[in-house]
Amino acid sequence: MSRLFYFLLVLAAPIIVCGQSKVIELKHADELQGRIVNGEEVRELIRNVHFLQPAEGGGFVRVWCDRALQYRTQNKIELFGNVKIIRDSITITSQEGTYFGDTRFVEVRTGVKLVRGRSVLTAKTGKYYSDEKRSHFTTNVKLVDSMSTVTCDTMIYFERDARSIAVGNVRLDDVENASTVFGDSLLHFEQRRFTLVPKNPRLLQIDTAADGAIDSMLVTSRSMESYQDPTQRFVALDSVKIARGDLAATAGR
Repeated sequence: MSRLFYFLLVLAAPIIVCGQSKVIELKHADELQGRIVNGEEVRELIRNVHFLQPAEGGGFVRVWCDRALQYRTQNKIELFGNVKIIRDSITITSQEGTYFGDTRFVEVRTGVKLVRGRSVLTAKTGKYYSDEKRSHFTTNVKLVDSMSTVTCDTMIYFERDARSIAVGNVRLDDVENASTVFGDSLLHFEQRRFTLVPKNPRLLQIDTAADGAIDSMLVTSRSMESYQDPTQRFVALDSVKIARGDLAATAGR
């Protein structure tokens, strides 16, 4: 069999590797080209690229992009331009990324956004572990929902129990109460409508009176909890210090 004929057969074959759970199915690409890179067969998929892979536990991981490079031996696909990944209620978009078929794991870079319901998260880079339903975002992380905004250096989101962990330069802005909480880290439990700042929390609340005068209050404590039931309230725990104007107070809780 000539090398050219063999290569044409490779191009015509679907994107499939051993093991049913690792099958990646190409649904569409306007153009397909093939090459050999360092001894490995590489496919270039051009324009309107769409592929999917069965997910653990049912359903599919669905991926779209403008262009892709598929490395057959590594079962890896490089993604470029208008990247979109959908798994159940999660939609992730970015400008580029890498999809690893053996583990159904994706790294996304540049203009990363995750949308789940009314919550929108943006960051510089992100990782999504499809089988674990876990995502990890770093650098300029910002999470916005209907009641608050969280910014931090790193955020991990666990989809199964709707739990998130924010670490590094954490800031929580509560729009309804005109308050801001700062801390080293933050844990949020969406289903319980409960948030915990376990270390070095600082709450700043600024009110504007009818005459335009600004009244600010600063609260520090060893840890701080937030409840949304149904309105948001903060509870400061241990070594509490409160400063408001010329007044100052301390308390255990």
